[in-house]
Amino acid sequence: MFQKLRKLRESENGAVAVEFAMVIPVTLALTFFFFELCRIVFLQNVLSYSAAQASRYAMVHFDNTSVDSDYLDGLEADIKTYAKRSMYLIDDNLISDFTITTADPDDEGRRNVDISISYSYSPMMPLLSELEVTMKGESKAFLVQGID
Repeated sequence: MFQKLRKLRESENGAVAVEFAMVIPVTLALTFFFFELCRIVFLQNVLSYSAAQASRYAMVHFDNTSVDSDYLDGLEADIKTYAKRSMYLIDDNLISDFTITTADPDDEGRRNVDISISYSYSPMMPLLSELEVTMKGESKAFLVQGID
């Protein structure tokens, strides 16, 4: 019996399985973390791009001759529709805030627009799936330049 125990103790047959069991959780965690990081960067870029596209749309389609509240409300709806078309792989239900602020003209006749898009992000990584982070894309642009 002692001979069998000594032979078992000197055997290296299960060493690979033990090493694999120790390395695989770390490898999987790093892989999931890498994909989550890539997803965060992608979503942040999409939000920033969509806000910039909305600002460009507002600059091109703004009519300074008609600035009543109905016109501004209609323009805001068009801006939101246009921006949402450029939000690739983003769930509209997770957009927590989409704010368009059109400033009144200042003393020099400049009018600006501020666009802010907030998105509720939750990771797909198994242990972090309960975590929720708000990501934000912002853009500012002029609608009417100052009068020279």
